[in-house]
Amino acid sequence: MAGSRAKVEAIGPRLELFIEGRLLGRDTLALEGVPLHHVIDACEFLGRFLSGDDQSHQIGFDALMLADDDLRDRLRLRLLEIVPAEERQRGLYGALGSIVYGRSANEAGSLRPWIERQLLQAFAEVGRIGRKRFRDIEIERREFTLVEAAAKLDVAPKALSRFAKHLGIGHTPWKDAHSFSNEDVIALRDKLAEMISLPETIVITGVPAHEFRFLERAGLIKGHTGLVRGSKGTRYLRSDVVMLVERVCAAAKDDDIDATTLFSYAKQTRQSQGEVMRMVVEGELVPCRLDPKAVGFRRLLFLRGKEPENRR
Repeated sequence: MAGSRAKVEAIGPRLELFIEGRLLGRDTLALEGVPLHHVIDACEFLGRFLSGDDQSHQIGFDALMLADDDLRDRLRLRLLEIVPAEERQRGLYGALGSIVYGRSANEAGSLRPWIERQLLQAFAEVGRIGRKRFRDIEIERREFTLVEAAAKLDVAPKALSRFAKHLGIGHTPWKDAHSFSNEDVIALRDKLAEMISLPETIVITGVPAHEFRFLERAGLIKGHTGLVRGSKGTRYLRSDVVMLVERVCAAAKDDDIDATTLFSYAKQTRQSQGEVMRMVVEGELVPCRLDPKAVGFRRLLFLRGKEPENRR
């Protein structure tokens, strides 16, 4: 008896009135044409998913009465609540098991295919959808494989893979498996637009390209190849170049003494300008001050005739 009371309470007044209206033959109710047992099945499914309670039919009914967009928002929030991000990135089945079957129900009038579609669309906003299993379900594309993202960005897949891994963009659950959301693709497009060639670094660094390459070989900045079709040239993120210059210049003191330029100091000590810049970055050498009128690394000034103080 207690179990029966719990079931009635789980149904709730709004669902109870709906069932009563159906049984009395009222024709102004929602879901007209859907058999009552399918409505109850849908309420049970949604209620169980949204609350974790097998007897929460009323919660399911309230969700069923929402507009499609509002229902998907509710489902999306529930997914974020109950499924960790790592599991959502493993795919729908990895995250939810057999809750969603990915195929139409055979019984006519069932609301399950429609509910599954809403859940798929909600999940596509927060996780990975396996295309092979769900290719027959037309949902908005929220995810791209590496090949698809590369085609969209007009970049060779291997080059995009390296670039994305360096930036930490996209999901790579396995060594060579990649998945990108719409937001990831937009972020990658913005980063690609920021890329500059080696000759274009000169206006930022103020030093010859071959000297700048010394910093790349020393591992102080990352160069990217293959990002431009038909070109083997290395590209750099403009922001990386700017940050490196700022990092080197930030090491300078502010001593008002007679000083010499980076070029002169490198020549005097028989080193390349790149080696001198590397020493500054790694704390082996401290510039005595900066030239406010110069550009980039050319702002660095060193004590004339004597190696600047080492940073310990």
